[in-house]
Amino acid sequence: MIENFSIPTRYLQCVLAALAVAGCSEPATGAQGESSASGRTASSSGAVDSPVTNSGEIERRIAALYDDPFANDPLDPALPLTPDFNRLLAAERVAVQRNDGAPRAIESNWLVAGQDAEIADLAVTARPGELGEMIATATFRNFGEPQTVLYLWKLRTGEWRLDDIYVGGDEQSVAETLTAAHPDL
Repeated sequence: MIENFSIPTRYLQCVLAALAVAGCSEPATGAQGESSASGRTASSSGAVDSPVTNSGEIERRIAALYDDPFANDPLDPALPLTPDFNRLLAAERVAVQRNDGAPRAIESNWLVAGQDAEIADLAVTARPGELGEMIATATFRNFGEPQTVLYLWKLRTGEWRLDDIYVGGDEQSVAETLTAAHPDL
């Protein structure tokens, strides 16, 4: 019998993060006519009807958004959100609804990296990032031009929640843009 045996907290965190990633699947792809998870909806609170617990589910949820990119409100995406990211998007929704003539912080749809879309060659992959993070990458062609959108997910109470989006790879963070536009948050 081993007495006073303890496992370092950092080791346990790594094991738990690895277990959360264990549900990996093949990269998800989206195209017209393929099945999608569009039946899952989110509210403005960022709540989604079923939890995201693995990278395969992250890939499927993101790919489903591209089935009809303009059916999704970029300020209220059908994805589970961290409280901080939800608060930023909510502040921008309020500013847009106020319609006081001030420019929007986000001028284009981050989902398609533009204002119009003709999506082709979509591929979505998710990989572990830092401890408790998952990075999903959507690559596609929009009107023939290659595009990349990165989705940063964080593990919160056993489920993955979207925490930030980088349009054009890592060039423009949606959270940083909204934080600059709404410094009072």
